[in-house]
Amino acid sequence: MKVRYYLSMLSVFLVVALYDVVYILVGEGRGYTISSAVVDAVIFLGLNLIGIYYLYKPIDRFLQGKAEFDSVRDRIVALPRRSALWAGVLGFAYCLWVLGELLNSDPSLTPLRYASIATGLFLGYLLFPMFYISFLISNYNISLKEYIYRRFGFIFPSGRLKFWQKLLGSYIVVSVVPMAFIVLDMASVESWERVSAILKQDIATDVVSVFLCIGVAAAFLTRGLTKPVNLLTSSLEKVGEGDYSVRVPVVSGDEIGILTANFNSMVEGLSEREFIRDTFGRYLTEEVAAEILKQKVK
Repeated sequence: MKVRYYLSMLSVFLVVALYDVVYILVGEGRGYTISSAVVDAVIFLGLNLIGIYYLYKPIDRFLQGKAEFDSVRDRIVALPRRSALWAGVLGFAYCLWVLGELLNSDPSLTPLRYASIATGLFLGYLLFPMFYISFLISNYNISLKEYIYRRFGFIFPSGRLKFWQKLLGSYIVVSVVPMAFIVLDMASVESWERVSAILKQDIATDVVSVFLCIGVAAAFLTRGLTKPVNLLTSSLEKVGEGDYSVRVPVVSGDEIGILTANFNSMVEGLSEREFIRDTFGRYLTEEVAAEILKQKVK
């Protein structure tokens, strides 16, 4: 689990590298230097590793049996949010460096054009990495919670996040924000004769962002929905076969997580009722035991 988390967090470097490739292709390599590649690696690999270590260290101690579950439960629940914020910090640092270099190298840029470049940078190197890491680590958290349940028997409480909130957030990141940036790109053009040149570089990266966001949202939202449902379905089949010892790990904080928690409570009640029936059956006839249970339910 530790290696998977590290690789998931470090994969944000591949996202940044993809944006660099797009920038080089549509901009014919102008403005991209060796120092830019070095800064990419230093921030999104080197500095990222330091943050990853401190984010996961308490959880790793628990998995090794060196810490109590109560001390890391909230940290595990908040892992996707904290990981996304850390990706945002890295992206913000990178954007500041690029904007500083740009200001020093081309002081003739108009404020509106500079703002357009800045928003494009924040979309590609800050907002999308946060969006990507949030979904990626949320799906990792599903596997982590299931692993903790299988190994230690701990069940996480259901959260307060609604599924429609996830969909709304995805919609805003996928459509509203990129379109706003494209409009800003168009507005930053000093003359309409230069529209084609601006479209070639700035809007191309925005379009790439849109398609990447759509792909990430589709893949991770689907898995985040189907995984908990599949766990519930398989457990329902076991209960139908008379196995009342089954419990389902609460791996999501939305309505499905609430449904899972209620399912566990229901199975626990069925298990207690079955235990009472078996106990009564040792001393009473089945008819008498059934009548007593019937009166208790009433």
